[in-house]
Amino acid sequence: MDTTQRTDDVVRALGDLPSRLVNTLAALHPQVDPTVLATMVTAGNAVVDEFLHGFSGTHDMATLLLADQPVPVPVPDSYSLCALYYQEPRSPEQMAERIKAWGGDGTYTQLGTNGGVVLLSADDIPSAWARAEELQELIGECWLAATWRPRGQLAEGRRQASKVVALVAAGRPTGTYCVMHVLTEYAAAENPDVCEGLTETIRPLTAHPVLMDTLAALIAADGNRALAASRLHIHRSTLDYRLRRIGQLTGQSPTTTHGRHTLATARALYLINDRVS
Repeated sequence: MDTTQRTDDVVRALGDLPSRLVNTLAALHPQVDPTVLATMVTAGNAVVDEFLHGFSGTHDMATLLLADQPVPVPVPDSYSLCALYYQEPRSPEQMAERIKAWGGDGTYTQLGTNGGVVLLSADDIPSAWARAEELQELIGECWLAATWRPRGQLAEGRRQASKVVALVAAGRPTGTYCVMHVLTEYAAAENPDVCEGLTETIRPLTAHPVLMDTLAALIAADGNRALAASRLHIHRSTLDYRLRRIGQLTGQSPTTTHGRHTLATARALYLINDRVS
């Protein structure tokens, strides 16, 4: 018998305990006032309820749900699964308390100092997206990737959302995203050969932080060179020189739409791999 089955058996036994004890007492002492017995059942159920609330927190409901494992108490059938990332470290305990107070019943968190995963009760995709946007507003500046998943598919949902949030944090503004916003990058990340090829494309730039910063500024400016130069506080001719150097080193011209998109994808994949390693 595995741990989950033993846990379920314990929970069921606890739930039956008050009524069994009272039934035994009534059989042994029939003269006992029924109102006293009823009071004992109510009190016993309250004690068990308090225990189970503590039990569910101690055994980390989010961990069980995200592993597609059975849980010891009733939970929602489907969720808005939100992967979070914020640059400035935050207290996991304070963030969890704040999110749970806002989200209400059916809200579970698994957080670290720079983000994590939040599960919010949601019946369908539109409500899941709406709840994700509300969560992003609650948290403030962060990257958030959302997906709607029923119970039993949360492990795969977590894998997808975590990869999406890593991709957007590598070069997009903070905000709420889903996999549809990063289809090209996500497809590349899912293919090991493509991922390796793109990572090698961008690798020559890693020895030149100034060129990496220049590429990032151009990507953030959606290819607008005047805007990128302004944000970098450099002259347009200096920007153009750096972009030519990027093209020479990578074989992809950042001044063309195709080249910029290829380099943007390669940069995002490189940054993800660099964080993992």
